[in-house]
Amino acid sequence: MTITIDMSQFHGVFFEECFECLDAMESGLNALDLEKIDLDQVNSIYRGAHTIKGGSATFGFNAAAEYAHTLEKQLNDMRNGATTITPPIRDILLNVINSFRIVITDLQNKQDSNDDTTKHQDDLQAELDKLTQA
Repeated sequence: MTITIDMSQFHGVFFEECFECLDAMESGLNALDLEKIDLDQVNSIYRGAHTIKGGSATFGFNAAAEYAHTLEKQLNDMRNGATTITPPIRDILLNVINSFRIVITDLQNKQDSNDDTTKHQDDLQAELDKLTQA
């Protein structure tokens, strides 16, 4: 006997958690002292991306999971000191978070296949690409 679980019943909790993570990531970035980086704060920001990545993958939101993975990788480089957090990099990260809010909102509204979501995902990828080149 196979038991099938309707994962959509958990979407509300997932979306709420995503928005909480994005808010915490934004607050953490805005509070970050770029002259004296607090690694605990960077770790907290990283954990937000990690949480979103895992939840997105669990629910089959693969594009969101891929973007979160790319963001997570960039934040990991910052945690490890491979990338220095500068004002322009922080601005890009804040733009990524704002773009991610739109993507999550579109998923929440079941608009994950429309042109606007695709554009937001393309914008998000472009911002992440800027991070890689920074």
